[in-house]
Amino acid sequence: MNRIIAAAATFLVVAAAAPPARAVQLEMMLQGYLTNASGTPYTTPQAAEFKVFQGGTAGTAGSGTLVYDETGTVSPAPSGIFTYLLGSGSPAGAPLSTLTFDTAQPVYIEIAVGGTILLPRLQLTGMPYAAVAGVAESLKPVSLLVTSALVASSGTFTASGSAYSVTTSSGIQVLSGGVNAPFFSGTLYGDGSHVSGVPGTAPIGALMPYAGTAEPVGWIECDGRSLPQSGSASASWGSYNTVALFSAIGTVWGSAGAGQFNIPDLRGIFPRGYNHGKTGSFSDPDAASRVAQYPSGSTGDRVGSYQADQFASHTHNYVHTIGNYADGFGGGGATPGSLVNDVTSPTGGSETRPKNASVLYIIRVQ
Repeated sequence: MNRIIAAAATFLVVAAAAPPARAVQLEMMLQGYLTNASGTPYTTPQAAEFKVFQGGTAGTAGSGTLVYDETGTVSPAPSGIFTYLLGSGSPAGAPLSTLTFDTAQPVYIEIAVGGTILLPRLQLTGMPYAAVAGVAESLKPVSLLVTSALVASSGTFTASGSAYSVTTSSGIQVLSGGVNAPFFSGTLYGDGSHVSGVPGTAPIGALMPYAGTAEPVGWIECDGRSLPQSGSASASWGSYNTVALFSAIGTVWGSAGAGQFNIPDLRGIFPRGYNHGKTGSFSDPDAASRVAQYPSGSTGDRVGSYQADQFASHTHNYVHTIGNYADGFGGGGATPGSLVNDVTSPTGGSETRPKNASVLYIIRVQ
C-alpha cells in the first residue's frame, strides 16, 4: 500500500507573455512525501491519477461529486518528497478551471499511485486573499461611464447638471469627476478609492500612521484643517465630500464657526487612548483637565481633547554639608557653618520624550 504524508496544495496561475489575449492556464501545486506501506520513500517516477471531488469525506474514496480527473507522473526526490502541478497532466474530461473549485462544499483531491488510492484524501482550504478573490469571481461586471449628475430612483439613474454624488443602497459612494465606474452586483471594484460602507474597508474617520509623505487617495493629513460640514474640499489627490467625515467626528476637534469643523491635529503629538471614565493605576489621572487646541473643541475626559507635557510630581534626596569656617577678622576663632541655597546644573533638552520615529498621521475622508 502506498501512502502520502504532509501533503499541501497552493494555486499557481501561469500566463504566456504573448500573445496578450491568450487564455490564462490554471495550475495548482501539490507537494507531499510519498512512501510505500513500510514507510520507505519512493525515489523513482510513479504513474498517478488525480481526481477532484466536491463534497464527500476525507476518509471515503470516491465519495462526493467527481468534477475533475487527470493522469500524470509523480517524480519524487531521493528523500521521497515530490512536487506536482495539477492541471499539467492529461485530463480525462474538461480542463482544470475555477469552476472545479466553485462550491460551498468541502473539496477533496483523491490521489492514486500505481492504482492504489491514498487515504485520507487531501482537503483544499482557502487562504484569506483567495476568499476575497472567490467573492470577486462570483460577481458580474457592468461598466458605467458618468460625466454628469446622477439621481438614483428605483434602481435607475437619471443624468442632470454638471456634478454628482450618489450613494447606493449597498453603501457605494460615486463622486463627481467623470469616472469610469465598473460595478459588480452593486459593489465598486478597482483601487477601492471611492468605496464607502463596504465591509473590510477602514471606516470614515479612521486614523492611521503612514510611512509616506504624500496623502494616499481617500485620506488626508491630520493637520487640524477646518472643513465645511456640508460640501466638498480639496486634497492633493482630488476633491471629496465632507458630509460623511463630519457625521463621523462632528466638532469634537474644534470648529472655526457655523458650518465648519476641524479634523485632528496630530503634528508632533502622540495620540493617547480615550480615558472614558477609567480609574486606577493605568488611567489618565488628569483627564478632567484636558484642553481644546482649537476653538469649540472637546475639553475634559472626551475624545478630541489635548494635554500638555509635564513631569509626574516627585522628589530627590539632596545631601549638602558645610563645615565651620574662620571669620577672617583676626580673632582666630571659628564660627558655625552657614547653609546656602543651591540648585543642580541643568540637564536634558527642550522636552521629555521616549525614542520615537516621525510618521504622517492621516484620517480617512472617503
